[in-house]
Amino acid sequence: MPAKRATQREFDQEATHEAHASYTHKKESGTLRCTINIETFGTYTSIRRLDVDFFLQLANKKTVTIGELIAWYVRKDELTAKDIPAWIGELLGARAKASDENFTAELRMVSKMLYTKSGEPSDSVQQYSQQLATPRFVFIEMFKLFEDSRGKGLGPQVLNEDDNIVSVLSLARDASTEVANKYTDVQVEQKLQAQYAKSGYATWVQGDPDVDGSVTIMGRIVQ
Repeated sequence: MPAKRATQREFDQEATHEAHASYTHKKESGTLRCTINIETFGTYTSIRRLDVDFFLQLANKKTVTIGELIAWYVRKDELTAKDIPAWIGELLGARAKASDENFTAELRMVSKMLYTKSGEPSDSVQQYSQQLATPRFVFIEMFKLFEDSRGKGLGPQVLNEDDNIVSVLSLARDASTEVANKYTDVQVEQKLQAQYAKSGYATWVQGDPDVDGSVTIMGRIVQ
């Protein structure tokens, strides 16, 4: 959403922000709005949790909720008291088990697929090393448009951002329960890849179609 949104510095603080943008699709027009709730998480100092709700108000109609997103904002430039990047130990190292570990499992898994233990881009994604060298990135854990809001061009609009920041997401083949009776997991993944491609995402890591639970990672640099 290209209108006013939280800046990278504002993402450092716990707060709630709002953004809005105009919407036009075929004969419909109105206003898109989102609320972004930013929270610190557990004992982690390098990440912020973003909970986002999306709303649409068409001309002369009530505002309706159209979708939601959960993401993690990773601050690679956050240092410990010993001047060591905190994210390396928190996301790439072996942390002691704590009550919050299950909530960050996917973020830590994707981070380890993209980076080495020292925080350098992995060999498998060297072609994207420039993008991955940025001091901060966003990992989208969940994005969902509600059924009544699909097919209206809303996905690319709500995923659009201003900040010059890397955004990545993962597609796990065992997470397709909504359409499991209609499509195979591989077909679901292919459809999702096509949908996210409309929002500027490219496949950075392709999962193995013969391995259950294999993960595909898509990414983009948001400008």
